[in-house]
Amino acid sequence: MVQTLDLDQAYVTVQFYGEHNGIKNLWESLDHMRNNYSELDGQEREALKLLSGDIYVGLVNHIEKDLKITDEDDGYAD
Repeated sequence: MVQTLDLDQAYVTVQFYGEHNGIKNLWESLDHMRNNYSELDGQEREALKLLSGDIYVGLVNHIEKDLKITDEDDGYAD
């Protein structure tokens, strides 16, 4: 049975996978894992899913934080 990973363990798993395959970049490691999904073990698959979701959520939150939507309704027709 696959043990449930936390984010720290997922990062370590992806980092180890990348180093094992001569990759030192997180994004490249995740891409390599996606491209070779059928060869991953259970822990690597769980790490990929967890980390991919975490990165996506982090990017969305970062973009939303940078987009400052202001209501500039001054009561007059533009």
